[in-house]
Amino acid sequence: MTLIDVMSSHPDRLFGTIPVNWKRQPHYLSTYYYHENVSRSRRPTSLVQLFPGPLDSACIQVTASAHASSSVSLSESEERESISFMNILVIGSGGREHALLHVLRKTSSRSLQLFCAPGNPGIAQLATVIPCDATDTGALAQLAQERAIDLTIVGGEAPLAAGIVDEFERRGLAIAGATLAAARLESSKAFAKDFMARHHIPTARYKIADSASEAKDILRRGEFGAQDTPVVVKADGLAAGKGVVVARERAEALQAIDDLMVQHSAGALAARRVVIEETLAGPEASLLLFSDGREYALMPPARDHKRVGENDTGPNTGGMGAITDRGVIDDETLARARREIIEPTLRGALEDNLPFRGVLFVGLMLTADGPRVLEYNVRFGDPEAQAILVRLKSDLVEIFEAVARGAGL
Repeated sequence: MTLIDVMSSHPDRLFGTIPVNWKRQPHYLSTYYYHENVSRSRRPTSLVQLFPGPLDSACIQVTASAHASSSVSLSESEERESISFMNILVIGSGGREHALLHVLRKTSSRSLQLFCAPGNPGIAQLATVIPCDATDTGALAQLAQERAIDLTIVGGEAPLAAGIVDEFERRGLAIAGATLAAARLESSKAFAKDFMARHHIPTARYKIADSASEAKDILRRGEFGAQDTPVVVKADGLAAGKGVVVARERAEALQAIDDLMVQHSAGALAARRVVIEETLAGPEASLLLFSDGREYALMPPARDHKRVGENDTGPNTGGMGAITDRGVIDDETLARARREIIEPTLRGALEDNLPFRGVLFVGLMLTADGPRVLEYNVRFGDPEAQAILVRLKSDLVEIFEAVARGAGL
């Protein structure tokens, strides 16, 4: 099993991301790591930008010594044509994809030609941006064929849930990501909860409701406590991180059911079913790993901050920022999470004939009784990717190649 190297030379630094004021800088991704002494209030003493505007022309330079042994003199254009590039396509358009492209180039020993679809103006500083619909799997496969793409990396969940990996593999194209079947671990909260129950993976007690009236009946029967008991209501489908309501009491949960299933606050398709869960208490942690279907390599633990307001107040968002350091999860709890959650998840996927190849994100609640699964994501989190990937020393291209071929991680 390959170990993912991290910045061991700076073990006491805290890595993280800070949101950008998008009204002032709508095109620009800023990712930072925090220097030296960092207060736990998350106020950095100094900042170092990792993506400082346009990158200089650090693509590929052919030196004279490259052709020193040849008696044939090549023109500049002929030298460029003689370079063998590896063409890589990243699917997505956010900070996660920007971080992926940055680290792909930074860690690779090969000459890379990077493409991103659909991308954004900031990403255009790193890669050739190709406007498209990220869920149009046929068009993206055609694009990969036309551009002679050697490897495609999927950033977000929507293309995976649309079956992009299945379409690419049908055409014989190399792609790193979860299949349509495996992507259901994220695209359906109900499927994921049943998967966890079937494979004895610790998670919160839950019920699934197919209608608003059924969901309300479950609450009114007191299956999740009295009227003043907190309860969690989750949209079954993809909702861009906005389909979870942690209700402080039953009345708030009943309103959340109406918002999700009647008013479609998370989208018309996301909450055709809902999952009702008991509330778990404790700090959250995010464990991300690469898997080739059988072996896995764990990344440094992270923690994101979802609530929109200060001091963890207000509604959940897709993520307001993230940190990663040794204090996120202790060694004993991490070993328990491997033994009780990560390995049974990958083993269960094999048993259910949906071997997991890609990046698996396990959201955990670190309760007094041990780690419990809050959710699965089948791709890099955003903003977690920005905090974690800057620590990577291993060749990210080689990792994704092993993931794509299903062996060698």
